[in-house]
Amino acid sequence: MPGEPAPAAIAAVQKFERAANYLSVALMYLRSNPMLSRSLSPEDLKPRAVGHWGCTPGIAFIWANLLAAITATEADVRLFVGTGHAGAAWLACTYLEGSCAEGGDDEDALAALVAAFGRANGLPTELDPRLPGVLWPSGEIGHALAVAQGHALAAPDARTVVVLGDGELETAPTIAAISGGEVLGPSLPLTVIVNHNGQRMGGPSHAAGWSDERISAFFAPLDGHCEIVNGFDVPIMLPLLQAALTSPGPRVIVVRSDKGAGVPPLAGTHIAGTPGAHKAPLKAVTSTAQLGWLASWLQSYQPQEFFRHGRLTRDVFTQILPPAFHLPGTARRRISSPGVAPPPHRAEFVDAPQSAPEAFIATLRELPADGLAVVTSPDELSSNRLGDLAGANAQVIEHLSEHLCGAWTVGAATAGRLSWFTSYDAFAPLAASLMVQYLKASAIDLPQGLPEARAPVGVFLTSLGWRNSYSHQEPGFATGLLEQQSPHLRCYLPATAASMRAAVQAGSSERRTLTCVVADKHRRYHGPNWSRLPDGIPFTILRQSTSGRAPSPRTVLIVAGDYLVDEAVRAAEAARYLHPDHHVDVVVLEELTWLYRQDTSSHTFRAELTSFLAAAGHAVLVTSLYGAVPAELVRQVLPPGVSLSVRSFRASSRAVSAVGMLLEAGCTWPQLADAILAAASTDAAHQHLRDLENRLREETQDTYDDPDWYWHRTVARSLSEGLEDTP
Repeated sequence: MPGEPAPAAIAAVQKFERAANYLSVALMYLRSNPMLSRSLSPEDLKPRAVGHWGCTPGIAFIWANLLAAITATEADVRLFVGTGHAGAAWLACTYLEGSCAEGGDDEDALAALVAAFGRANGLPTELDPRLPGVLWPSGEIGHALAVAQGHALAAPDARTVVVLGDGELETAPTIAAISGGEVLGPSLPLTVIVNHNGQRMGGPSHAAGWSDERISAFFAPLDGHCEIVNGFDVPIMLPLLQAALTSPGPRVIVVRSDKGAGVPPLAGTHIAGTPGAHKAPLKAVTSTAQLGWLASWLQSYQPQEFFRHGRLTRDVFTQILPPAFHLPGTARRRISSPGVAPPPHRAEFVDAPQSAPEAFIATLRELPADGLAVVTSPDELSSNRLGDLAGANAQVIEHLSEHLCGAWTVGAATAGRLSWFTSYDAFAPLAASLMVQYLKASAIDLPQGLPEARAPVGVFLTSLGWRNSYSHQEPGFATGLLEQQSPHLRCYLPATAASMRAAVQAGSSERRTLTCVVADKHRRYHGPNWSRLPDGIPFTILRQSTSGRAPSPRTVLIVAGDYLVDEAVRAAEAARYLHPDHHVDVVVLEELTWLYRQDTSSHTFRAELTSFLAAAGHAVLVTSLYGAVPAELVRQVLPPGVSLSVRSFRASSRAVSAVGMLLEAGCTWPQLADAILAAASTDAAHQHLRDLENRLREETQDTYDDPDWYWHRTVARSLSEGLEDTP
């Protein structure tokens, strides 16, 4: 371990720490006079304080020591802070180190910075990608450690550092990530620092009373060394941190302190170390005494040391400031070079029958050797028929936690590396919160035209709830993403092998994009490649009924979801037999976000589909997702006068067969044919279709496997009974 640091280094760390604490208080309370160049007055204050103080002293201490350790070791550090309430501390530290692009070093620039903090359309008070250098997408508490692990997996030549609060140690994602350390192995270049102040928002954290031995045992599965630092002790902390940045494998440092240390008592009431220090200790300054208390608090950090002649003077802690390339607050800007997603390319599509998993594997194997970093799966690769992924150019990780797999996937993307998350559609919603946050982060441009580092994130959902009806019924992940209407989302429902491969290729090459592919693992793609998706067109029109006479009436069956394409085509065939004069078209939607995106191609596609639908009297939307969101999107392209009915996934409260699920949702081919002919056919035709439906209900009570069985049986029976001759 490095020896005791030099007195000058210790002094510089302490000055930076004081400056960060001072500036954090200024950000929370002030809107002008940030350098206290004159006496503080009520006009200098925000109407109400904003932000959080409790975590700030610990973050400032850790950041100051991290700068000194980087300078001493020249480590390439990628910093994650899981404490969502650390917005003031993060902004203060990035400003002081010089990585914040918001303004300059003079008093006017700093005044603009403090005034913008907490203001609507200004700078956020909580940690998210709108602040400079924030690597991870923020959101739900507890994901930071797992995201940092994913980043470290994809950036093995750097040192990933993640700062957690002790409250995060209570969350399921953090506990799972610590357990997951055994899966990731002992060589992961990761340093975990815990800002252990003993308090959550409303009271003591569960870890507040833990002994040093209990803390070490808690982190033991990470297979790292755990060190405890009591108080803001620079001579102890700095050597530990230098060793943690240069030693192989994971390291853990726990810094014990009082929450909100440094805030003076208010009206005789002690605040530090209590829940009262969590946010601003004083919500609004309304008296002369309170103004004096705030001025005294600010002056306790000796601002005259680092503000001189109306400017920030960094030379007081220059000794611990590494070159700009190594500053933690510029971490995201440095990762454009380590690994980049492959450029878009197109493979030769084949007509050979393939399942969606086979097409997925074949496409990933065509990627360049350095193009794919990680494929994660919650112990479902074999079940999802993806066992052959071991031959792909990627690290394939299985772990029984959707939280972890989703976070590792996002973490790898923050390192500029392509990653895919595969899961059952029923359980993917466990990772939905983090994926939504990644979408939001993808929409934020980096300042100053710096290179973009966000790699594509792919999600492949299979094992659809249509087949495992009772315990696997939650296809809400895709619709939850679609509700965001993000231009950085692509949602594919491929219906052919060629379109499945096109979807995976697109999801592996579009930066700043989250791609969700939903495809049934059982269904094999047969027949010609009629899909237009390989050519970039997100829908295909199949003319299933042409009688040679004027098409009146006319129905369009709109299908979104490969599981239901066969049902829709069979329904159109049945409608043709039953009513030759009724014109039926099938439109297969293989990607959904073009229905709301505002780019030129999407406008063109919407106009084309609207024009095609204009001659229809009725449209029936059939989707394997929950119906509300797809129906809302489809209605945006419906011309006036065209009605729409919707058949979609419907959760069942009882265990039913795969065919039984189709029946309950009204999506078997006889039911869809009946919907097509609702206003255009004879009573005899409707009765015939309902008889077929009733036979299905009687004969499929115990049928679970072989989803095509009932089609062959019922079609054979129907044709033998003269379906084609039915008036």
